[in-house]
Amino acid sequence: MLILLADDHVVVRRGLRDMLSEMHSLARSSWRQVPETRLLAHIRRQVCDLLILDVNMPGRSGVDVLREVKGLTPDIPVLMLSVQPEDQYAVRC
Repeated sequence: MLILLADDHVVVRRGLRDMLSEMHSLARSSWRQVPETRLLAHIRRQVCDLLILDVNMPGRSGVDVLREVKGLTPDIPVLMLSVQPEDQYAVRC
């Protein structure tokens, strides 16, 4: 299983990767930490099994990036991360 993790905070990326890697079903997963600026290019080259994407990314909104990702690979499961109230982003995602 290939999991892409796009978040601009190093601590969040490491923490998520370490926490999820401890889960038995994800222990053998390959993890790629991809900057938002290279995420779409990476998805065009290699299909992943799960994308973990931060809503608040520098430069572009994670919602805008999500829209483009789904245009490229509509079936990819995406887990959106946010500290914002769900009514601000969850409905739009």
